[in-house]
Amino acid sequence: MDFSSHVNLLRKYGLITKTKDAVPALKNVINSCLAPEKEKILIVTDMGEGNYKVASMLGAGYCMAAKGLGLDTSFVSQRPKTSMDRADTSVEEKMGNLEERNIIILCVSNKLGEMNSIGKSFRKFSKKRNHKFISATGLGTVSNEMFAYLLNPVNIEYKKLREEQLTVKNMLDNAKEIRVTTKAGTDVWMKVKKGKAVSNDGNYVISGTGGNVPAGEVYLPPLKSGGVIVVDGSSRNEFGTWLVKNPFKMIVEKGAVVSIEGGKEAKLLEAGLLLAEERAKYPERVRRLAELGIGFNPAARIIGSMIIDEKTKGTCHFAIGSNYWFGGDNRTIIHFDQVLKNPRIEVDGVLLKTNPKAYLI
Repeated sequence: MDFSSHVNLLRKYGLITKTKDAVPALKNVINSCLAPEKEKILIVTDMGEGNYKVASMLGAGYCMAAKGLGLDTSFVSQRPKTSMDRADTSVEEKMGNLEERNIIILCVSNKLGEMNSIGKSFRKFSKKRNHKFISATGLGTVSNEMFAYLLNPVNIEYKKLREEQLTVKNMLDNAKEIRVTTKAGTDVWMKVKKGKAVSNDGNYVISGTGGNVPAGEVYLPPLKSGGVIVVDGSSRNEFGTWLVKNPFKMIVEKGAVVSIEGGKEAKLLEAGLLLAEERAKYPERVRRLAELGIGFNPAARIIGSMIIDEKTKGTCHFAIGSNYWFGGDNRTIIHFDQVLKNPRIEVDGVLLKTNPKAYLI
């Protein structure tokens, strides 16, 4: 679908005013995170479903913002996809025909979909082609009425965020062991390798770099881990991202989640892991503890969309599954993030101060 048809649908659904109101914030993102010069910009999005069309609003808003900045901008929209679906031919063609060293902005309700001719990984493709890129996936759990909760953490002071995260990244880069505890009952330790921390701070001005927007986390893979994790924020599983009403417990032994105890949220996570083990070539890799991430975005809130939840200041998250793309050694078919509120984080016995302030709407 082209831009004109996409906008007409937004107008039909009564969403065009909200979309236009987002343009100033999205101009800030384009300038602060991508700093475009002569690059072409390709916006890839979808139309969403029912009352969950924020991906379509965000994609159209980015297109309006880029055109308003006088940038050479193209646009393509498709129906929402899962990781098992094929992306539309028009999307595959637009991405495949984009010359190297340009910019792609991806805003989708769930996943982009498979594209065999250019590879299965959007990030790998973008880096190989030396594109700057922004990725916002899994937006299909955010209702139209909650669009502001997506837009607010996008429109922040990126310089301040980068300064705060750099301090923590440097601390984690030199760490040997990290311990995380919470009043809810978490008590887990991780051995880590030096120099593996990653700062997702929205700085994608160099060709071949990119990441999430909303930005706002520092994360790293563990070497070894063990203990108890009590999830009380939100939980990602095969079926989406869920706000946790009843905290549940994950037991970690020898670097893997060996049991999950709790109610509905625990059962959904367990069911997703079982499905992944059935599909995975190496099922023993599915339950590995893959990541510790720390949220720093002061405008983010836990709303049931992981791309926002995991960035919320005063939270941390642990992921189960794959971590090879950010310095880990586990490659598998899932990466399920689990968000905790108000963690106490000790790095080699020193308390990490992140001005805790967790929010749940």
